[in-house]
Amino acid sequence: MSTVDGFPSPPSDSGGSPAVAIVVSLIILVVIIVVSVCCARKMKKAVVSELRAAVAPPMPSNVIQVWEVDAPTMEKFFLELAQEKPVRFTAQQLCAFTNNYSVTLGSGGLAECIKGSSQMG
Repeated sequence: MSTVDGFPSPPSDSGGSPAVAIVVSLIILVVIIVVSVCCARKMKKAVVSELRAAVAPPMPSNVIQVWEVDAPTMEKFFLELAQEKPVRFTAQQLCAFTNNYSVTLGSGGLAECIKGSSQMG
């Protein structure tokens, strides 16, 4: 190598094209990605099976699951609620419950809120 003004000369072209280097690099990268994905899948399966064994061991056949018990559900509650008829009060009953509408708790919008109590609770 000869130097010009103290700087080394650039290396000589070895004859390889940059396209070949790019293709080889991409092939190596794809191989690394494929191997990594395969290893990750195996690790995930191993972790999942280990967690299943540790957290939820197989249940014996004589155990009844919670969801198999006939317990009231929200759907059943709402169906029963929808089938109930509303309670209607007469004007005389309302007057008695509210002590002749004597205590106003608040008002606003389109109505007043009156304090009242019934014998039913």
